[in-house]
Amino acid sequence: MGYYRDGRPTALPGLSDAIFDTPAVTTARQAMADLQARAVEEGGFAWVGLFQPTKAELSAVASVFRLDSHQVEDAGNSHQRAKVDVDGDSAFVVLKVLTYLRDTHQVDVGQVSVFVGPHHVVTVRHGSTRDLRELRDRLATHPHALREGPVGVLHALVDQVVDGYLAVGEQVQDAVDELEERVFSPRRVDLSSAIYMLKRENSEIRRAVTPLLGVATSVANETLAAVPPRMTAGFRDVGEHLLRVAEQAEATDSLLLALMAAANAKVDLQQSADQRRMAAWAALALVPTVVGSLYGMNFVFMPELTWRWGYPVVLLLTLTVLVVLHRRFRRAGWL
Repeated sequence: MGYYRDGRPTALPGLSDAIFDTPAVTTARQAMADLQARAVEEGGFAWVGLFQPTKAELSAVASVFRLDSHQVEDAGNSHQRAKVDVDGDSAFVVLKVLTYLRDTHQVDVGQVSVFVGPHHVVTVRHGSTRDLRELRDRLATHPHALREGPVGVLHALVDQVVDGYLAVGEQVQDAVDELEERVFSPRRVDLSSAIYMLKRENSEIRRAVTPLLGVATSVANETLAAVPPRMTAGFRDVGEHLLRVAEQAEATDSLLLALMAAANAKVDLQQSADQRRMAAWAALALVPTVVGSLYGMNFVFMPELTWRWGYPVVLLLTLTVLVVLHRRFRRAGWL
């Protein structure tokens, strides 16, 4: 929890960032109410950050800052769809926070909800490994961002999350490039499961960005009336980055579909080659088998049984047939 006035953070004795880790919700509610009253009186704003809050904590914050009950319910849901709601000088934004885990090649998904009002910023995080304290400390060293008030904080937060999308998208693309090399290598490896897993991780990026495309387009084209004129350039840059991430995710998805088809085709070709190879060797084995079975019948009147060169001739004839068949199979690519 923090208080900001004229673009500078102000110390608040007796308040700590761990206030919601204690059961003293009533005390916290009173502290926030005093902070909000001070913000309204002096023209500053309060910034309250919650991490996986309980219903009691959310209720306390909602009562102090008069937050919409439906939006509070959405903020408490860790699986809420990304969205942007703007109502006059207030806004409610839900963003998915993405982190790429190199060890497992998975995209870790968190969530941050932001309530913005004339004199307050309330952030609610779920599951994300990223802490907003770093952002808050960085803003504290840049008073010009804090002078923009809650809208400036919202821009900085959204910009940080979208930059994370760009980083994750590039890391997923690097993984796709590695898979592409493996698919078209001469090694016999079934990569269908790896491609599917990476396609699923890319879907996390698309799910995070797709609901925001309408707002991103409006922001990029500077047609969103809710954006203050002085912040237009900054939000336009964020909107363009969102559109870029969406295009990259779409292109990556198409490439993964093509790689899946190529990998399956490669497996089919390998199986077909194996079948042809087995058929060729079976045909070669059939020749001596037939000859041996004929001469193993032990008939009295058989061709060349009394001929001195009968046995060598049969062996030579069998070997000749085998050599001819082997050359034909090699020429046809079956061996």
